[in-house]
Amino acid sequence: MAASGDIFRSVCMSAAFRDNMNLLQSLCVGRVGYFAPSLRAFDDPQEEYQGLPTFSSFSDFCSALREDPAFDAQCVQCDRKHLRIALNQAAPHCYVCHAGCWESMSVLRGHSSAPLGVLVFGQVRAFDSLPDPERYARHRNARKLRALYRHLPSMSGESVQRWARVFSVVGGFIADSALQEIRQDGWARAVFNYVEANVNRPISLQEIARVSGKSRSFLTHNFSRRFGGSLRRYLNERRVARAKELLADGLSIKEVSSGMGFNDRYVFTKMFKKVAGVSPGKFARKK
Repeated sequence: MAASGDIFRSVCMSAAFRDNMNLLQSLCVGRVGYFAPSLRAFDDPQEEYQGLPTFSSFSDFCSALREDPAFDAQCVQCDRKHLRIALNQAAPHCYVCHAGCWESMSVLRGHSSAPLGVLVFGQVRAFDSLPDPERYARHRNARKLRALYRHLPSMSGESVQRWARVFSVVGGFIADSALQEIRQDGWARAVFNYVEANVNRPISLQEIARVSGKSRSFLTHNFSRRFGGSLRRYLNERRVARAKELLADGLSIKEVSSGMGFNDRYVFTKMFKKVAGVSPGKFARKK
């Protein structure tokens, strides 16, 4: 049986889910993100959360903050702390993070009440200016941080809670609809499982056709509708996601490149940067 995090990842890959989340994002001043970690914490909430979630884009403020390894480590701990709280309550968990931003986490659950993923709303300004100015003064880009913080949208705690409740209900509906659609399309589920099991090597359209029981013509016309992009794009996204996990575990770029089935490290680096926006070396240094 697939882990709940893997199920939600397949939901996130659907075009319908992405399109609706983009619409949800356009309706508010804050950032709407989501993550579906392949972590034991989702199958056993009592276990320690072991890694970073995969968010949509951070705000410019948080991105700048995380450039500093010490601050990034604090962000990781903050994520872990609040995820554990969110997993153990039914209502959205709203809080001010260690950097002075309002955020909320809403756990999306399946019909069995098992957690599937987390919907995040936030990175809006909680204070008029950065909390604890002396602490931020030690940051190498302190002036830039202050300016970026002031440009964050400002919102009261009461407003954050109202938005979080709305996003929890709407996000749950979007995820549930996408999940039902995927379950009805057995071919899509078969493709998802096959890609996850063989992500460390190139996969041809012919293989996908055989596994899914569909013709190449059918896949050409329907793959993007279900997975939000072409087969090549989807495979590259999944390979980069797995490569990130391996880099975060401390493997070298050479080891990851070879393990992901790339004979040429340059080709791997080029593909990784195109998908992730940064080189594997820069990504590994941030970790």
